[in-house]
Amino acid sequence: MIERPILFKGEMVQAILRGEKTQTRRIVKPRKGGLHGLVFRDIVAGEATFLDPSGWASQRVRSPYGVLGNGLWVRETWAQRVVSGNLYTFYRADCEPDGDGAPWHPSIFMSRNNSRIDLFLTGLRVERVQEITDTDARAEGVADRDAYAALWDKINAAQPFGAWRANPFVWVVGFERM
Repeated sequence: MIERPILFKGEMVQAILRGEKTQTRRIVKPRKGGLHGLVFRDIVAGEATFLDPSGWASQRVRSPYGVLGNGLWVRETWAQRVVSGNLYTFYRADCEPDGDGAPWHPSIFMSRNNSRIDLFLTGLRVERVQEITDTDARAEGVADRDAYAALWDKINAAQPFGAWRANPFVWVVGFERM
């Protein structure tokens, strides 16, 4: 099985650990140009195809999450500390807001061997972010579509074309905890 890393913020890590989060949405980022004016056609073997309205020009974007059956390992904010002569890993999602003085490391720098959460990829599709339903919002670990829209902007609004109102194409990644 192929394994790939995926980053999550603390509140989403908590939702995964509680069993409330089984889906995530991530902006589709093409290698060149953009997807403006294109229409999603299909996804085959982890590669999404987008066409212009005439149906001639296309752009293919490979999923950074792999294909169904692949594994994902969660990267989260973490710290290491020696306690009684032993090295322990601590996770920011488990600590009080002020922490315990541990030197926190950003999730992007977490190595595979420090990850505590393994996921199994059970679904992969492409849609516009605003197509999310209340059921999917609950699978994202929030109460409803409106709560998800607020969370989306909190996380993504600063990215180019990432705001909810821009309605970007997103990878919808379904997963189970292993």
